Amino acid sequence: MNRRIQLACAWCGPVFLVLFGIGLVPLAGFLPPPAANDTPQQVVKLYTEHHTRVQAGLSLMLFSTAFIAPWVAVISSQLRRIRLPGITTLVYGQLVAGGAFIFVVVAPVITMIVASFRPERNPEITQALNDLAWIPFIMVFTTLMAQMGVVAAAVLLDRHQQVFPRWLGHVSAWCAVALLPAAALPFHKSGPLAWQGILQFWLAAALFFGWFAAMSVALIRAISAQPADVDIDVDLDAGPRPIPSATLR
Repeated sequence: MNRRIQLACAWCGPVFLVLFGIGLVPLAGFLPPPAANDTPQQVVKLYTEHHTRVQAGLSLMLFSTAFIAPWVAVISSQLRRIRLPGITTLVYGQLVAGGAFIFVVVAPVITMIVASFRPERNPEITQALNDLAWIPFIMVFTTLMAQMGVVAAAVLLDRHQQVFPRWLGHVSAWCAVALLPAAALPFHKSGPLAWQGILQFWLAAALFFGWFAAMSVALIRAISAQPADVDIDVDLDAGPRPIPSATLR
């Protein structure tokens, strides 16, 4: 039962990616993304030209975020299996960063929904709401970078490599570093460092979807390889201890 629950939570990651991608691209039509230097009239057109479809896409994007929480939780459950002094800090660090990540995805999507809610309003207000949505939507890198960094630290410090493969630690570390260009977003309205630029939206999208997919694959494999008679002990610093099969019956 424990393994089935964890696998269900692990598969929530791919489900989130699929639903979020469908809402973002074919429904909302936000690929390519709106430009930071669009006029108020262009921004209004973005939300009103296919109004119902955009709202449906944004609603699906918002709904998909519900699947992040179980996925984040099961990552911490698997990190608890690592025999490493002080793993408690990394377990809770991942949990806090992952929880914060949910908020910084939900808030911009809700702001986009607000921007689309009244097509008749002043275009400059809609433009301001659009800015309020897309700037944090791309500058989500702080919480995601923290989550990646914690996972990288736990995996690379694990000498036994019995839970996650070492490549996951390297991928997580490099993805965290590659998110740093997002810090330059407020200073550019055009070019590669603007929110629609290759070093912002496109790089962030590749890192975001790529890391989610890699983490989900490693997570599913780790859960599948976990012995059936092993559970995670409450005492995290003591490391996981096998629970005799007889006590589980």
